[in-house]
Formats: sequence, structure tokens, C-alpha cells
Amino acid sequence: MLPSQGGTYDFNNLILGLLLCATSSWISAATEQSDTATELALVREEIARVSELLSSDKARFSEVREQAQATKRRLEATGDDLALLGKKIGEKEKRLADLRAERQTVIASLDDSRARFSSFSRSRFVLDRQTRLKLVFSGENPGETSRTLRYFEYLLAANQTEAATLVDEISDLKRTESALASERAKLELLRERADQQLATLTQAAADHDDLMTRIAASENEHRQLLEALRANENELTTLLENLGKAPHQALTQRPFSELKGSLSWPLEGKIISRPGERMRSGGAQWDGMLIQATPGAAVRSVAQGIVVYADQFPNLGLLVIIDHDDKYMTLYGFNDGVDKQAGDVVSAGEIVSKVGRNSSLKSAALYFEIRHDGSPLDVLNWLTPTQ
Repeated sequence: MLPSQGGTYDFNNLILGLLLCATSSWISAATEQSDTATELALVREEIARVSELLSSDKARFSEVREQAQATKRRLEATGDDLALLGKKIGEKEKRLADLRAERQTVIASLDDSRARFSSFSRSRFVLDRQTRLKLVFSGENPGETSRTLRYFEYLLAANQTEAATLVDEISDLKRTESALASERAKLELLRERADQQLATLTQAAADHDDLMTRIAASENEHRQLLEALRANENELTTLLENLGKAPHQALTQRPFSELKGSLSWPLEGKIISRPGERMRSGGAQWDGMLIQATPGAAVRSVAQGIVVYADQFPNLGLLVIIDHDDKYMTLYGFNDGVDKQAGDVVSAGEIVSKVGRNSSLKSAALYFEIRHDGSPLDVLNWLTPTQ
């Protein structure tokens, strides 16, 4: 116990509360640093995932764009083929129309020829029924009659030849019409298939355009997400760098519990008060010890640790508290100045403060104490016995 100016108070509870407050701040910072590092790792994993998705979007977009361009080229070629087929079909149809008109003309000529043949045949039949005698008694010239008969025979033969020629011509026209009709049918089939292909390609082009629109939207979404993630990454990196300046448990020494009996002394000097000794008759007891020193003497950390408190404290003046590990802490009181601040990592033997003059003690002295889980320990059992 340490006395206050007007009596006594529970110094253990006060120190314990201070230690809890100091260490909770450090643990909070360490926890925040750990959480931030974890979050940063997750963000970077997400950045890698989204970057991969974005690359996939770009590759897929390029692939679909090439497919769309190929489809459009095929559309143009199919359109050209359809135009050519239409032109050929038009030519065939015109040729068929000409042939039909020609056939009608030939049929009309054949009908005329047949009509003449019929007239000639009737006239020839009438002449054939008149006998030579009848012709003689009628007073007609036999030579004239003979010439008339031969003339009719000539006309009939010519008419038959003409009719046969017309019949052959009509047959040729029919065959030509049939061949043209067959070609036209084939062209119509080709055009029908080209129309189907054109419809298929048109739909494919529309599907490609729709797919590219959706991929572009996905790419834009992933790009925005990636930008947001990278901004988050920068913020977390900055936060982590700032937190890195805060205390962190990165001690490399042996566990503090294994250093019992081998700790270096915080400074050289005469022990003017030991743990358990009363400060005055009937007064409170010291939890640590007082080491007499010259004002301004360097105070060194007895082991590696992290400074968790460096500020004024009631009845102990300017106080430095160092956290080691596994709830072990050392206290250095009655300082005139401090060389470290909360969050600093210190090594064994590193200067942390300078001894000050204590008005109540009427001399310069360092108050030194070791605690575990808030309870004071006998420092003499922990320090080397060479002092």
C-alpha cells in the first residue's frame, strides 16, 4: 500500500484498474490491427476474384464480338446471294414469259395452218369427186383443172410440212418451258433456304448484340466493383500502416516467466525500501522497491516489452508501465522525464525514462515494481543478485 496525503487507499485496485485500462487500449489497437489485416486480405482476395471475372468478361466480350462480326459478314454474303438468286429467278421468269408468248404465237400459227389445211382438204375433196368426164362436158379446160389439182396437192403438202414444223416447235417450247420451270423451282428452293439462313443469322446477330450488351454491363459492374475494392484496399492499407505504428505483440525474447532471477536492474543504486516494508510506522507497505539514484539518471527496461502507459499518476509521479507477455508488467515511477510513449516496443536495457526528485522522499529515487495479472510480485526474486 501507498499512503495518500490524507490517509491510505487501495493502491492495488488503482494500479490494476490502470493496467486494465492501458492494456485494453493496446489490445483494442492490436485487435483492430489484426481485424484490419484480415479484412485487407479478404478484400485482396475479392480483388483477385473480381479481376479474374473482369478478365473473363473481356475475353468473352472479344469472343462474342468476333462471332457477331462473322455472323454479320455471313448476313451480308447471304443478302448478296439472295439478291443474285432474285435476279436469276427474275431472268428465268422473264424467259418463261417470253417462251409462253412465243408458244402462244406458234399455237396461233398452228391453228391458222390447221384451218388452211382443213379448207384445202375440203377443196381437194370436192375436186376429187368431179370426174374427168364431168369436167369435159362442163366445158372446162382439162389442163386448167389438172393444174388446179396439182396446186391443191402442193398447198396440202406445204401445209402439212408447216403443221409438222409448228408441232415440233411447240414440243421444243414445252421442253424448254419445263427445263426453265425446273430451274426456277430449284432457284426458289435455294432462295427459300437462303431466306431461312438469313432469318437464322439475323436472330443470331440479335442474340450476339444482346449478349454483348449483357457482357458489357457485367464488365462495367465488375470494373466499378474493382474500383471500389481497390479504394477500400488503399484505405485499409493506410489504416494498417497507421495501426502498425501502434503497439503490437511482436516480442522475440524468452517468455517473461522464464526470466525470473535473471532480469537486469532498471538502474544502479542503493535500495532504500524493499517490497513489504512499511513506508512509515503503522503506514502502508511498499509493493515494489525504491532505488536511490542521482536526478536525471537513465532508467532502463528490465526486459523486452511494449510501453502501454507513460504519463502522470497519483502518488507515483511520472509513471511508465511496460507490458511484457502473459500478463507480466513492470512499473517505473517517480520519473523526471520519459523517453518513450505508449505503443513503443522496447528492448531489454533500453532507456525508457530519467529519474526525478521526490519531494516526499527528499531525494531522487526510482520506484520499481513487477506485477502478474495485476498482483504485485517480489522484485528481488526476479532481478539478478549482482546489484
